[in-house]
This record gives sequence, C-alpha cells and structure tokens, in this order.
Amino acid sequence: KVFSDPKTYSDELFSFLTTRIQMLAEGFMPALSLPADYRGDTMLLEPDAHNLVRVLEFMGRTYPDIAQKLYDDLKWMLAHVKETEIRSDDVKAQMVVRETEQAWEAPTISAGTARLTAMLAAHYALEMQDAEQPGLVVIEEPDTALNPGLLRKFVEQIRNYVEGEYPRQFIFTTHNPRFLDYFQPEEVRVVERDEQGLTTVKHIPDHIRKIWLDEYTLGEVWMTRSLGGLPE
Repeated sequence: KVFSDPKTYSDELFSFLTTRIQMLAEGFMPALSLPADYRGDTMLLEPDAHNLVRVLEFMGRTYPDIAQKLYDDLKWMLAHVKETEIRSDDVKAQMVVRETEQAWEAPTISAGTARLTAMLAAHYALEMQDAEQPGLVVIEEPDTALNPGLLRKFVEQIRNYVEGEYPRQFIFTTHNPRFLDYFQPEEVRVVERDEQGLTTVKHIPDHIRKIWLDEYTLGEVWMTRSLGGLPE
C-alpha cells in the first residue's frame, strides 16, 4: 500500500506488526486451564503463552478447520496423542489430551506437549486473522522441554509451514547443538557479542559445508568453536 498521510502509514504499520507477529518468550509455559471469565486475547498468544487455552477454545469454536489442522499436526509429532480438545463449562476451560493406548484422559500433560501445542498455535493463529497476509513467529529456545527424539519432526513441520501456500517466517534462538543438527547452514545465523560489547550476526561460512559436514553435524561443528557463538 501507498499512504500520503504519515499518520495513516504509522497506524497501518502498527496494526500489521501487532497482528502478524507471534512472539513466545524464553521459558514460556501455557496454563492448561483458565477461569471461564478469563479475558485474554483470542487471536494472539501472550509472550508466556498463558492464554493458550483461550486461543484454542476460540479457534475450535470459530475456525474448526484450522483447529483440526493444528491437532492433526500435533498427533503426527506425538504418536501417543489420540485426541486433543478444549473442554469448557461455567467454571473453567481446560485442555484435555487422550492418549492412544488408553480409554481415558491423560492424567497429566507434560511441559513438552504443552509448549509444542503453543508453538503450533502461534502459527495457526495467523491463519485465523488473515491467512494470506505474511506472518512472523519468533520463539526463544523452542527445544526446551521437548524430547530430543521430536526435534527432527518439529523442524520438518516448521519447514512445511514456511514452504506452504502463505508467506511465513520463523525465528528461533537456541543454545542446543542437538537442535542445530536439523538445520541447513543457510538457515542459521550465529549471534555473539565481541570484546567491545557489540552484538554481531553472522552467516555460516560456505567452507563449513565443504570441509566439515560430510563427517560432522552442524551442532558438532559449532561445539568445536569453528562458528563462534560460544563463550571462552
């Protein structure tokens, strides 16, 4: 769009930034139940993902096709999950998980399952607003509390979102070399602070693929200090 009025441009930009960016902060942990009168946002996850249940409740009621895609993705990544739903009454709304090997509800929901659900919801919430508009999801340390065996599937699913029909971008931070193993060098940036206290952002050098990656994973190369980003 082209705007002749700077204020109109500023308002449009603010609206875009506040509705098309989902940000999950370090250590985010969703509440698995919320009071029925909780009035958190229904379209954007809060940085700590506290309002996940409210977002999922609204999504299931208003955009059931989108909610179903989210739950299908969750089942693909977590083989033990048979069904996920939000159960509501006059007192509270809560997330309920049924497991494949049980005829009853899972007695507890792990931190990894809750966080994974929130990360998928951050993506699908963008579809509720306007699927065709660009969207950005920023997540600090998404691998926290995830079983290491899930990391490959998680990265594959994120690539599906990025390479899908609509423009999406994800930015992750991590200190986990195992997580780094599942990315390509061109997908990674090394962020470090120099002796003067200035932060720099660098690409992975081209020679890393040629020299190292036939024998070592990207995470292993990082631990050799060949990429930077590790304290002395």
